[in-house]
Amino acid sequence: MAQKEVLNPNGMSDKDLLGKYQSTSPTPSGDNVENIPKLVKSKKAYKPFAQASKPEQIKFYDNQGGFDFCNANHIIGGNFKKGILTIITSTQIYVLTGENLKQLAELIADRKVNALYEFNPDIHEMPTDKNAVLIEKIEQTE
Repeated sequence: MAQKEVLNPNGMSDKDLLGKYQSTSPTPSGDNVENIPKLVKSKKAYKPFAQASKPEQIKFYDNQGGFDFCNANHIIGGNFKKGILTIITSTQIYVLTGENLKQLAELIADRKVNALYEFNPDIHEMPTDKNAVLIEKIEQTE
């Protein structure tokens, strides 16, 4: 007894369908895969802090987007020595390391900053300005 050929829902036999698949281009447009642009997220410009006049709160963002916050009135003091910025609040101490932090220290002392952002090389472009503020690390202690 001869085997009956079974057709797929598109009306082609498995053998015909396989032959059609093998003869078609890997992309709908016929381009080589190497010519297709890759879907890579572009990095965004790094913004180390957000300014505000007399903010009510200040937020400390880590490089993954998590953050601590406190009432700006809870900042007791701080210091900037040897390139390290220390901010003392009523419950925490934050130690910031990076580049050109002196101008940031002055803005915080004048109560003109409401957010600080740690640099993340995976999502931020490295600043090209040698005088730009760069917060490499925000460490929290109690």
